[in-house]
Amino acid sequence: MTLYNKLMCAGACGVLLMTGACDDIDENDRYIPVERPKIERTVLIQEFSGIRCVNCPDGAEVIHGILEQFPESAIAVSIHAAAAGGFTTPIGAFDLRCAEGDAYYRNFNVNALPSATIDGGAISDNKDRWGALAISAMSAVAPATITLDTEYDATSRDVKISYDVKFNQIYNNQLSILLWVVEDGIVGPQLSGSTILMDYVHNHILRTSANGEWGQEIGSSFVTEQSVTGETTVKLDENWKAENCSIVGFIFQTGSKVTEQAATVKVIKAEEAE
Repeated sequence: MTLYNKLMCAGACGVLLMTGACDDIDENDRYIPVERPKIERTVLIQEFSGIRCVNCPDGAEVIHGILEQFPESAIAVSIHAAAAGGFTTPIGAFDLRCAEGDAYYRNFNVNALPSATIDGGAISDNKDRWGALAISAMSAVAPATITLDTEYDATSRDVKISYDVKFNQIYNNQLSILLWVVEDGIVGPQLSGSTILMDYVHNHILRTSANGEWGQEIGSSFVTEQSVTGETTVKLDENWKAENCSIVGFIFQTGSKVTEQAATVKVIKAEEAE
């Protein structure tokens, strides 16, 4: 049973319980097939984590489950902020903190790890709620689509990023676009319970922003079919594996930081890697 259908089944059974009828339904008949909603929004899950956080591997498993269930409709970024104190302190030379992380940590008033915000909403340290929050966010209509493109120069390690934000409705609110470099497959230590796992695989780790801590404002009044385009260039650190890096781009309300749409693209696209 999918995560979505499990949640919908649980909700349906809850209604039946209120009417006193749930006890009369055979266990094998309680699964209710539900057609998934038409999804236009790609949600952004910002997960705050740390290599010395004993419960963070459990949070990462929840995120993995959401991404596995909704690979085209959810994007996750794991943020390691120095502001989290001892939870993100390096183990030996292994350090996943990034300079921008502190601004995001403070903006969302994070006070426990692991925590996550779905599309810039209220921070939640209850990982059991993240799936339901993500599914709920997916049902909202996004005001625009985002198309990202990259050109990678292996010699200079420069990544040229182009974006096209195309609006599908009239929209009036100050928006900004933020472009992040994210890396998967980073093998290194992670505290789990009382054990340090030395070969733990860290995924969707925020490495840096390509266009500033809070990105760039793109306007406040848009009409249907309007496109906003732009580009920027970022250099990959020599310790980051280009083949494991992606660009995550998202538009958000400049004031509230609520995300309206997100997209991602590999730094080295599949056809270029062959």
